[in-house]
Amino acid sequence: MAIQPIDLQTMYQQQANISKIVNTQQQAALTEQMQQENNIQKNIEKNQSVQKTQTDKTEANKANEDGSNSSDFNSQKSLNKQNQKKKEELPPSENVNKYTPPNLGKMIDISS
Repeated sequence: MAIQPIDLQTMYQQQANISKIVNTQQQAALTEQMQQENNIQKNIEKNQSVQKTQTDKTEANKANEDGSNSSDFNSQKSLNKQNQKKKEELPPSENVNKYTPPNLGKMIDISS
């Protein structure tokens, strides 16, 4: 029994239809997999951010060597030390407060 041309046409059409169906199924599976990976990544990031805040809270509640437990106080001490070092590094002429007019830079003379 020989294959007729009409049979070939129907076979090629059916193959094209099947390939379209398989292609859409593969795309659907791929997008679903990507969504699952994104959800997993978001969950991991959420878990890590929660763990960070928990560790920050435990560190904030610890007492320092001098008996204080305020992290803000320590950060203020370090900022004050840094500011003092910067003032010491400036030449003596810049440490002295100079008189500056109150409207300096606010008035622009365009009459020239």
